[in-house]
Amino acid sequence: ELPLPPGDESPKLRRLAFLHAVQAPSSLWVAVRGKTLKDVWNELHEAGHKPWVQRKIESAARLDRDVDLRPIESFTDGSLIVEDLGSQAVAKVCDPDPGERWWDLGEGSSLLGLGLADEMRGKGTIISTFEHEPARRAASLKLRKSPFRNIAAKAWDGRRAPGKPGTFDGVLVAPPSSGVGSWRRHPEVRWIVKKEQLAELVDRQKQLLNLAATAVRPGGTIVYTVGTATLGETSKLVDEFLQEHPEFRLDPFPHPLDNDDTPGTVQLWPQLHDCEARYIARLVRTTKIATKPTPLATS
Repeated sequence: ELPLPPGDESPKLRRLAFLHAVQAPSSLWVAVRGKTLKDVWNELHEAGHKPWVQRKIESAARLDRDVDLRPIESFTDGSLIVEDLGSQAVAKVCDPDPGERWWDLGEGSSLLGLGLADEMRGKGTIISTFEHEPARRAASLKLRKSPFRNIAAKAWDGRRAPGKPGTFDGVLVAPPSSGVGSWRRHPEVRWIVKKEQLAELVDRQKQLLNLAATAVRPGGTIVYTVGTATLGETSKLVDEFLQEHPEFRLDPFPHPLDNDDTPGTVQLWPQLHDCEARYIARLVRTTKIATKPTPLATS
């Protein structure tokens, strides 16, 4: 189920490098949200820390793993958060404009939605939906601490888009996945998620992607992302979606972490990018009429 990682070494060595990387301790990445970058980095320097700022995402920095951020004012006021670099790359790929209307169809966290709000400079509307009330309540508490007021956590029935179909400028689809890419931070996932569950996860991912297709306007964007590298949850799923939805096409974008260009999809690798293994695809809807989505299964 895993693709061959890029590189010049033999296939065996490339696979071993990946497997070693996803089981090694993760780096501590932080993100600045809604505050001047220089002020936050200076605050960390004054506290004796040495942030290494990522060259492509200047709002991201790596810190020593044992850093205690609790005394840092920017951390307590919500403008400095802990977030994996791969997760931070998602908002850069979304590339939303201030004033747009986005649906954050996320994986039970407010992090990706906060990234969108920061890219939009607090202007426009972001609706983050949650099927489970405890997750929605936890996200709401985090959002209250953030400097943004254009994002709201809403309860959702998991079956239809919020608002009128075809009215969103963009939809960010981050469904539950096998989580292979998150093994560095959540090693227990290696034993919790079984191979037999992949088919069920893929079905749900397809359903949510089809639902997003009904919500986005002509010319609008869908960004699909999962914290894994399995083929069935990434490239195969997107290829099938494009075959079933001719009104969508891949939308090429610059690689969020290096100087390459992409064809509209990218797989981030822990052994290359020092982040979780995360897949990101960007799709744009043309002016053709969308096909009817696959009905969602009730639970």
